Amino acid sequence: MQPSPHQALAVRAQREIGLSGKACADLPVCIANQKPWVFDIYKKLMADLLQIKLDIPKMDLILACVEAASRRRLPKKHS
Repeated sequence: MQPSPHQALAVRAQREIGLSGKACADLPVCIANQKPWVFDIYKKLMADLLQIKLDIPKMDLILACVEAASRRRLPKKHS
């Protein structure tokens, strides 16, 4: 896990309510310094996986990823 500029607002919000911000400050190294549009895809995927876990608690991670992928549209090309 690595600190990420993508999480700066979340850290600030947690600090404003008296928390340290450490719980939301770190991201996996593979995503921490990606471009904003890549980070947006990551956030959406994580939200989708969480929703699938809530909807179908016994589904394993691989099937949940397949389910999440089937719900997504392909993004427009970025340069």
